[in-house]
Amino acid sequence: MIYLYQLYKVIMFIFLTYLFTSLFLSFRTRKKTRREVEVAEEFFCYFLVPCVNEEKVIGETLKKLVALPIKKKIIAIDDGSTDQTKAMMDSIAGPIQVLSRQFPNAQQGKGAALNHAFQIVLTDAEKGHYSWDQVLVGVVDADGFLVKILSMS
Repeated sequence: MIYLYQLYKVIMFIFLTYLFTSLFLSFRTRKKTRREVEVAEEFFCYFLVPCVNEEKVIGETLKKLVALPIKKKIIAIDDGSTDQTKAMMDSIAGPIQVLSRQFPNAQQGKGAALNHAFQIVLTDAEKGHYSWDQVLVGVVDADGFLVKILSMS
């Protein structure tokens, strides 16, 4: 019985030592939750923005993407909108290419619109002489919420 009690004390000592050491080190090692995001000069970014009937929000989204201080091209896809979405996209100045999908090809789903735009990215990247190691492709919803990132804006 005494042996079990001593074994229990040793196990508890090891456990508590491990626990308090882990806690101490976790507070000592400060985790960086927000760090500067830098996109290297050699990268080229493509932003694909699919939208259907987004005239109220597409203008602000495109303006924020245009304002990013990186080498980029924005491909805005009007997927058969019945409102003024395309007119809003056309009114924004910047490195924006507007793709207008018409019926019967339009409104076949977000994936179909993105696949159509990605074919443009493939062709454009080859014409721009970019290696795929230098190309970043991102998808942004037309009503997406874009926040300022430390070094980006």
